[in-house]
Amino acid sequence: MGHSNPPTDEVRLSDLETEALTAWRNGGVDMGISFKAVASRTTVRPDRVRRVVRALARKGMVVYAQTLWNEEGMRGAGYCLTEAGGKRLAAIMLSRGWSERQVAPIRRRWEFC
Repeated sequence: MGHSNPPTDEVRLSDLETEALTAWRNGGVDMGISFKAVASRTTVRPDRVRRVVRALARKGMVVYAQTLWNEEGMRGAGYCLTEAGGKRLAAIMLSRGWSERQVAPIRRRWEFC
């Protein structure tokens, strides 16, 4: 029997997972970020970030990227938003008062990682 992932809006996220997902809200085109960046951009304690981000990966919100790039070249490994993660993050930010214009780049972000 095959296993399929539930639709994005049916994936349950804990409060910590939701908070960690917001770390990708202002990341620019190179949306892959490290555990350290998640800790510095959110209220998730550094000692819990690894577990929380890996839970987001298991739920299909982010994906591990062994090599991340920016304008200056290779910059190491990290996690990138998936399409499902981008959609969930956009919904979270809309619920927090962001406008559609502010959320639009989030909806396209997974195309860059």
